Amino acid sequence: TTPVAVAPPRVADDAESRQGQDDVTRQEDLRKAAAQMLEDNLLEYDDEAGEGSAEFTALTRKFLQYTDADLQALTSTSTRYANGGSIRKKSKIRTRDEGIRFRALFTGVRAASLEPRVLRSFTILFEDYLPIRLCGRRIYSQLSSIIDEVKDDRMGEILRAKHLCPEWSEDLIDRARQVWDAIVDEILLRASYHGWNESGVISVDQLERLGLIECRSTVEELLQQICIEEEGGIPPATNGASQHNYITFPVFAKLMYELDDHYCRTNSINRIENIIHTIDRSEDDLSQTLAEQAIKFGDNCAQRRKHSEAFDGYVSEFQIWEERYFDRDQVDDLSRRKEILLGCFVGARTIEVKLALKFVYVEYKALRLGGDLIFRLMRKVVNAD
Repeated sequence: TTPVAVAPPRVADDAESRQGQDDVTRQEDLRKAAAQMLEDNLLEYDDEAGEGSAEFTALTRKFLQYTDADLQALTSTSTRYANGGSIRKKSKIRTRDEGIRFRALFTGVRAASLEPRVLRSFTILFEDYLPIRLCGRRIYSQLSSIIDEVKDDRMGEILRAKHLCPEWSEDLIDRARQVWDAIVDEILLRASYHGWNESGVISVDQLERLGLIECRSTVEELLQQICIEEEGGIPPATNGASQHNYITFPVFAKLMYELDDHYCRTNSINRIENIIHTIDRSEDDLSQTLAEQAIKFGDNCAQRRKHSEAFDGYVSEFQIWEERYFDRDQVDDLSRRKEILLGCFVGARTIEVKLALKFVYVEYKALRLGGDLIFRLMRKVVNAD
């Protein structure tokens, strides 16, 4: 019999492939842990609970160190520029939807960290229950990596803007960036996207709708030259839209720089700052708007709607339990499980926390299973009274 040659298994030596395999393994571990929790219908205390306290405090402190500018960068920064300010020839695009998702999540985590009762509830869950600790570590690792990348991208944009606007002072570059962030926030608040789905990129149309353009033909003429120079002489493709219709922060800064030269003035940023301050802003809170948008994103709308409605049901029950059973005068010397319940009550009526938790519940299956079990545990606590 002729032996059959069997090819050796292919070993992925690509770092990205290995990382993908590791992520799948970790996710499967979390799902198994959550499935076991469902089967037991309870959450058992972890023997190593004491080790989680210092770790959770360190994770929380890291989130509180992120500034408003860091969170804004999640939605106002593109991936087109490297940290040193050079243009990336190839880069993975961060979509607008991804930026909104992560900003909503970071905002919610920070809001939860500033609510003492919610923070205490999360601390106990992290300390006492191993599956929750595994999920928390996974989210922290993912979010830390994302915001570090975004901060590098933001610095790349600022350095590129300095290169494009050599006569501008560092203070003026910083002011231009603040104006840019405010413009992007206003666009997000109005949900004025019209087809584009790249984070940190806006259009001439959007600038015009905000009343920030004096003469469109002049702006488009200047943009055409700027974009060709930025793309190495090749006009950027924009999926059938006007070739020079899409603007990053460095291009925006260069545009303001050229407009000053065109009109023989030095006040383009001042002019736009004044307009931004007088914009008739929507009454909707931006963080709430972004969180609600993040929850709605996704291809499987029916499934996401189902999970969203389930979470809303949990929130309603927490509110009912608080009204019927909770004595606000007796919040000292509570058991650890009742401290978790008290944190759930506060989180259910804190809009930023509630929306961030809802996003996590809808987005992550393993965490959704954990959330289901926490609710069952709290129901037992309420029924025991």
